[in-house]
Amino acid sequence: MRREGKAFWVWLAASACLLNHCPPAMAYDWLPPTNKIALLAVSAHADDEGIFFGGALPYYSAVQNLPTMLLCMTAGWGDVRDDELRCAAWKYGMRYEPLFGRFVNINSGAVTNNPYTNTIDMTWDYWAGVGFQGDDSDVESGKARAINFVAEQIRRYRPDVIITHDLNGEYGHDNHKATAYAVTRAFFVAADPSATATNLVGLPPWQAKKLYVHLYPLKRFFHEFWEVPYPVLTNQTPRQVTTNGLTCHVSQGPLHWIVGSVYAPTLYYSPWPSEWWGLYASMVGPDTVLSSNLVVNGYTVPSGVAAGDFLEHASLDPLYQPPTFTANPLILPPGATYNSYNNRTLADYIIATDPIWTLTFGRNSGPAWLSVAANGTLTGTAMRPDLGTNSWIVTVTNQMGLGAQTTLTIPVLGRALGMENLVGWWKLSETNPASPVAANSAPLSPNGVSYGGTTFGQPGARPWTHGSARFNGIDGKIDVPYSAALNPPVFTVSLWANVMGGSGTYRSPLTNRKGQPQAGYIFYANMNDLWQFWTGNGGAWTALTAGPVVTNTWIHLAATCDGTTVSFYTNGTLAAAAKAVVQLNDTLPLRIGAGATEGAGAFWFPGCVDDVRVYRVALDAAHVWSIFATPPVISDIRKLSDGTMLLGGAAFPEQTYVLLAKPSGVPGVGWMPVATNVADTDGYCQFIDPEAMNYTQRSYRLIMP
Repeated sequence: MRREGKAFWVWLAASACLLNHCPPAMAYDWLPPTNKIALLAVSAHADDEGIFFGGALPYYSAVQNLPTMLLCMTAGWGDVRDDELRCAAWKYGMRYEPLFGRFVNINSGAVTNNPYTNTIDMTWDYWAGVGFQGDDSDVESGKARAINFVAEQIRRYRPDVIITHDLNGEYGHDNHKATAYAVTRAFFVAADPSATATNLVGLPPWQAKKLYVHLYPLKRFFHEFWEVPYPVLTNQTPRQVTTNGLTCHVSQGPLHWIVGSVYAPTLYYSPWPSEWWGLYASMVGPDTVLSSNLVVNGYTVPSGVAAGDFLEHASLDPLYQPPTFTANPLILPPGATYNSYNNRTLADYIIATDPIWTLTFGRNSGPAWLSVAANGTLTGTAMRPDLGTNSWIVTVTNQMGLGAQTTLTIPVLGRALGMENLVGWWKLSETNPASPVAANSAPLSPNGVSYGGTTFGQPGARPWTHGSARFNGIDGKIDVPYSAALNPPVFTVSLWANVMGGSGTYRSPLTNRKGQPQAGYIFYANMNDLWQFWTGNGGAWTALTAGPVVTNTWIHLAATCDGTTVSFYTNGTLAAAAKAVVQLNDTLPLRIGAGATEGAGAFWFPGCVDDVRVYRVALDAAHVWSIFATPPVISDIRKLSDGTMLLGGAAFPEQTYVLLAKPSGVPGVGWMPVATNVADTDGYCQFIDPEAMNYTQRSYRLIMP
């Protein structure tokens, strides 16, 4: 709204800006304009948005946290009032810069010697944008220009709800009347695919859902909530925030710092209260009317009219609906102790969110082992104390600040104690001779893929290792894709090998190396028919040599690196050791049945390989011996329906084990015998070496009398 300015008020406005009451536009961190908003408010002048629209802008932009825009028809001339409007909009909580119409500000009803009887036609003449004519020639073009300009903004920003001035211009201002006229027509023009205005070309039609007109006498509507203090408004009411924002309009004088309201009936603008509206047009049906009188903050709203806010039936788009989780609680697949929990993201469990916004995830509470990245990625490794059901409160927030939370639940299962540090285990026991996949039984690393002359289903090294894979020594190999888990700084690697030819050449049953610079490790049956284990330190290879290669005979090979010493074992016995630093392979695959991982292959291995393992610890001699000499895990604990674990008929807590006996020839390990009073005659029981709990375990069937 505009009152004729005085030099005093212009001076006061300039002084206020100098005192930081009205900072320049560059002081505001406006968001880039969005192409989908909830509410578009269209005012005639800078200050009408607060005087006649009341608490609408703080309520929808800050309290409801909805994308809200303000279009001021007569602003945009670069004068002090533009900066005052920016200042006010920022105080209202708006974060999109106001739109400026640049239509001429002329109160034609107050002009003497107006050539038009219908005084608003003077406004239309000016709004045609070609200079004042005064002869009716530009009236219709002025209307069309205003209508199409508003329709362009509707198509560009796609509001669901639009609000504008009283059709009678509140107190009769022709610019208010012209604005209301343009908006009520543009509501429909914007949705009309046959509209031909040049400025609408290329903008898809958009049908707003509702249009509210201030003081419209039909389908009357009373806006609640503007007298409610909200924490987001620092416990002020939307009307109080609006009053504060109106103080930015210094150039218009103190009378313009007042919100028209039913709650201040003696104030200057209260005859046109901002709480009263009418539903001029709706694509979603009428608002619900009151069946009886409603008292709102001491003011009586009569029955037969609607009360609430502008959003009823609006079916807000996902853009400004809070993102939600698919479930509460959200139960994800289980993890296992000592295994990295990855390849999961909370972003896969979100619904009702618009893709143009960035979602931010977080964790409010729960066990520390699981991390939630801002993009929703879950990472972490559970340990034995985390066994059981783990729960967290996790959150998601969109760019509007709207969010949700849910209880995230992940069951954590106990890995068998002997597998806690086993990061790769290719049993090579596939029964299909032509199987393309060598399955990995340790979940920290990938499966292998077989190539060329590789045949599965061959006899294994020992009864408990089951089958093996045979390689033709020409092009047979299994490649396991690179994984950091397979290249820890300390490690143990073991396998069974059976050489079936190739004397006088280098033959590699297992290679995990990088040639330039020299890194990783290689097992060789060398050209002199001796077993070797090579490691690279980034500048050279170090070779440890063991005993002779005996063809057509299984041998167990193992090597350990503790960070300073590399040890090489054959058939469970230490064959050689040396101080050495091993640089890790950081890019190339682990290869079974051949070497030269830098290319397609070389040092082809003619023979069988079985039970390849990689541990992330350096096992000691006793544990290397146990891998060679004893069976691996057989999952044969008997478990009752209530979860009780049975060991020989006696109940034990899960993860509690003892050994049946001590195998001969294994020094230095003290094992516990099983009690003799065993009553269970048909079950299996599992036993564990208590001192080797992080490395090995073995199972025996109980033989009952």
